[in-house]
Amino acid sequence: MFRIATWNLERPRRGSHRKTAQLLDRIATIDAAVWILTETNAVIDLSATHVAMASTPVEGLHSPGENWTTIWSRYPARPVPTCDPDIAVCADVDSPIGPLVVYGTVLPYHADRGPTGDATTWSEHYRVTALQGADWRRLRAAYPEHGFCVAGDLNQSRDGRRWNGRQWYGTSRGRDLLSAELHEVGMVCATEEDLVAAGKLETRSTIDHVCLDAASCSRVRRVGAWEPGRGDGVRLSDHNGV
Repeated sequence: MFRIATWNLERPRRGSHRKTAQLLDRIATIDAAVWILTETNAVIDLSATHVAMASTPVEGLHSPGENWTTIWSRYPARPVPTCDPDIAVCADVDSPIGPLVVYGTVLPYHADRGPTGDATTWSEHYRVTALQGADWRRLRAAYPEHGFCVAGDLNQSRDGRRWNGRQWYGTSRGRDLLSAELHEVGMVCATEEDLVAAGKLETRSTIDHVCLDAASCSRVRRVGAWEPGRGDGVRLSDHNGV
């Protein structure tokens, strides 16, 4: 079994020892070969079993040890440059199912004001999706024999489940744009199923996703998910994982 997992950790901090220990326990229980952790911190250290590639911390935003995205691989892996090293990180993984490019990222949330500070609601989500889509095309061309995975906090629900008349989070335009970018590189979102209806989540849709090239996706045996939950009385995250 080769398991890929992604989880937004809601910015754990140095000194938050109880939360860190509980996060590490949950991560160990899930036992993924490749992790894409977002809103993470160097205190979430899997180096005993995995190798890491991390995005660059953003000055003025991140506290010591924090960064947007880290890929952890149980198998040998090498970093691959991305168009936006502050957010997106990429790894060439020597996986047992064949060579695999893993691209970890966070797409902007609705109120991200962008580099100029005056971006309108959702506009950064659209801009960065297109920018990273061009990055995926470049990488697919550079690694034509590799499997391909894009995963992380994509800040949009994609299961079609309606909450008060609309999907949980995101816009139709954002979903359509991401779908088009994935289609352009022969990929699909493997985590689009209604995880609540399937009994894998209790209360809300997921906005964290794993996307795969079509051939790899056809070999997926199961999509799993977990609630953020609490550990030792401490909230672990505001995101579920998949």
